[in-house]
Amino acid sequence: VVAGMTTETITGLDPSTVYEVYIQSNCGMGDGLSELSVGVGFETLCDVFVAPYFTDFEAFAPTTSFTDDECWVEASTGDFTWDVSDDDTPSANTGPNQAFSGVNFIFSEATSGSLGDEALILSPQIDLSPLTDPALSFRYHMFGGDMGILHVDVDAGSGFDLDVFTLSGQQQANQDDDWIQQFVDLTAYSGQTVTIRLRAERGDGFE
Repeated sequence: VVAGMTTETITGLDPSTVYEVYIQSNCGMGDGLSELSVGVGFETLCDVFVAPYFTDFEAFAPTTSFTDDECWVEASTGDFTWDVSDDDTPSANTGPNQAFSGVNFIFSEATSGSLGDEALILSPQIDLSPLTDPALSFRYHMFGGDMGILHVDVDAGSGFDLDVFTLSGQQQANQDDDWIQQFVDLTAYSGQTVTIRLRAERGDGFE
């Protein structure tokens, strides 16, 4: 940039990618180039995904301190959170023993937190315009005597519509029971770009 400029737009960057920027001054003939500045890191935003969109979380890194991966974001504000498993859940006598397919699945871990706490995980933005009758499909496993409530919220750009779908209480009888498939009608959001939020409300105990 020319002398006196304090901003610059960098184009052609890949989405969802971490970059580091350095600044160097051109001090002219005789003095030459300065040393590089300290680097400043940033991550570019995710692209909008065009429906039909699918994830089975196999590309996610298993962790009990999930923050973000593949443009999914853990947005909880307390100790009750969503994480990623490639085996079973850390707590005994609750949750599934294995994923529905592959090895990975996301889960809310209720060892921490209190009754009514909410674990939040947000999908990337999804453009529904290619779909005539848009719907959300997912599989769930809700085994545990203290099972709370699963809420599905949808944001089409003006804030989340709460409880587009809810499911309360234990749904499986044991850890080895099959996962259950659920469909949620999204025709109210036809032609729009949406973010899906899975909001797990903690029950009165870790199971």
